[in-house]
Amino acid sequence: MPIRLRALFSAVFLLIPVALLAQGAPTRVPANPTPEQEAVLREAIDLHDKGEFDQAIAKYKSVLAKSPTTVAVMYELAYSYLGKKDFAQALATAKTGAEFKSDLLPMFYDIMASSLDGQGKPEQAVEMYRKGIAAVPPGAAAELYFNMAVTYRESLKKPAEARDALQKAASLDPLQPNAHLLLGQLFQTAGYPTPAFLALSTFLVIDPAGGQAMPGYGLWRAVLKGGAGTNADGSPASGMMRSAPIWLS
Repeated sequence: MPIRLRALFSAVFLLIPVALLAQGAPTRVPANPTPEQEAVLREAIDLHDKGEFDQAIAKYKSVLAKSPTTVAVMYELAYSYLGKKDFAQALATAKTGAEFKSDLLPMFYDIMASSLDGQGKPEQAVEMYRKGIAAVPPGAAAELYFNMAVTYRESLKKPAEARDALQKAASLDPLQPNAHLLLGQLFQTAGYPTPAFLALSTFLVIDPAGGQAMPGYGLWRAVLKGGAGTNADGSPASGMMRSAPIWLS
């Protein structure tokens, strides 16, 4: 996931066990972090962004030891476990976080699904994405559809299902550029130049100067010429980057 500016403080508010797949609607009420806890969280976030996951995890745990229902800290802890590739702990922590009523619910499902995918269980990851999509408001499901498309494409090698998930992501969040870019890639690879051209054109209108603009433009030109498209370094314009959650962009 890319380096990001977090909106945490402005937004304060194996086989997989059967019980986990049966995750129900959240019922618990979370606590908000105190100013002192926010200071610790900022330090931990900086450590995470430097790749110092163990140190970040220790700080998150110190906050949870005093305030075990602070859901924002649970999310950060799960996210650091995911960054460390400790998928079992990421999954367990996110499962606990998903029991609470909060705006972070889509992100907890995203971490649970990403953890399952990381454990080599992509089918169960897709099921978790679907459970998350069913559990959150429609407007919050776009990133879950997007990352489900990544699992379909990269882990399950099912480009048709990936296209369907990306189309749903784009319909829910029409201004999310990466959905259009990756949808254009998939249409182009499948031999559908017209929808590929439309998707890539939409991407370039939305994000003409972003980090993916050059490879997007290269693929757009290739569609016009009937080619495969290249990145800025000349490599093929294929592959999909998993998106960070909306609040991390």
